Amino acid sequence: MAYLKKLKTGENDQPETLRLNVDGTAGTGKTFLIWAITTALRELFSDGTVTYDPVVRLAPTGVAAFGIRGWTINFGLMIPVKEGSEFNQLGQSSLACFQTRWKEIKLLNLDEKSMVGRSQVGRMDRHLCQAHPHNSDEIFGGIPTIFFVDFGQLPPVGDSPMYSDKSSAYRTALHAEGHRVFESFKQSVTLNTIYHQTGQSAEQVAFREALFRLRTYSTTSEDFELFSGHFWDHLTPEQKTEFDDVLHLLPTWASVLNFNCWRLVASAKHNHTEAKSAKSDDADGLEKEVLLAEGAKVMLTCNLWTSKGLVNGAQGVVKKIWFDQGSNSRSHLPAVVFVEFDGYSGPETPAWEGISPSWVPIVPAVAELQGGRLKQEKL
Repeated sequence: MAYLKKLKTGENDQPETLRLNVDGTAGTGKTFLIWAITTALRELFSDGTVTYDPVVRLAPTGVAAFGIRGWTINFGLMIPVKEGSEFNQLGQSSLACFQTRWKEIKLLNLDEKSMVGRSQVGRMDRHLCQAHPHNSDEIFGGIPTIFFVDFGQLPPVGDSPMYSDKSSAYRTALHAEGHRVFESFKQSVTLNTIYHQTGQSAEQVAFREALFRLRTYSTTSEDFELFSGHFWDHLTPEQKTEFDDVLHLLPTWASVLNFNCWRLVASAKHNHTEAKSAKSDDADGLEKEVLLAEGAKVMLTCNLWTSKGLVNGAQGVVKKIWFDQGSNSRSHLPAVVFVEFDGYSGPETPAWEGISPSWVPIVPAVAELQGGRLKQEKL
């Protein structure tokens, strides 16, 4: 706060741009700290007429962004999810919109930094420098920045960790820029107190310490004995019934299909035989088959409306399935699937008979492949 108060004065002897790394395992109060900083800055820069938020909170996924009421990196920094052979600068119209969005920003908070790779950090740096041409020679265009969370958590997908100094033959320039950004963070703070597991009994302390060793690949035989007491085959029938209505994680696709075999199947529709064989990675993450039934738990696989909680990874329950008149569940996709999502805060559904206003209508999406030549319609 002292740094930002000094920044607000506009005096000539301004401090060096803040670039701070905050580490901390799960449960150490990282989200609380992000919001404490946000609230303090809102009060600091508020003069009764300010309507903007002086803090941008970014995260690599929709779920993480929703958790801090922020933006995904791709949305907040106008970075395309899919890019061509080269990462391009913003066009004039997009740049003008982007500069307006970032004009009054005083601080950038990046959450879940372990999932953000070197090339993605390089993309962030390029767009922020383009938006602030007067500070284009500075990291992130001179925007003060705090990186949050623990590098021991999930790593980036299809990218190298930002701290890695290994050479890369892919996106060489972006990798180098991303690593340069990480190296510029010279100050670091570690959150040590775990608030989610504060019990001090011998059992609670042993379990907390075992979890920490699991995180650092240093599990002991005593830890295994502790965990094995919670293995499925070791639970009593009464204990197993407590898990009847929870999400199950299974090791293979085959076991998932076997577990869900009693559910209905909604298959994809294709405009060409080649589209039928397309992988989900080539079809915007849409699967060839979706197992559906009223009461089934489902998960969104794209960001529909981040600010309202409809994000990639959001979980909900299917409440109602509607088909077009004359169609059937075996040969046609549903016209609409109504899902009740936890945390949804958007507008209510129109008052249709038998439909709760809080249910979200999900309709089939069309994925284009090979430049639009092939199409798949899926849920």
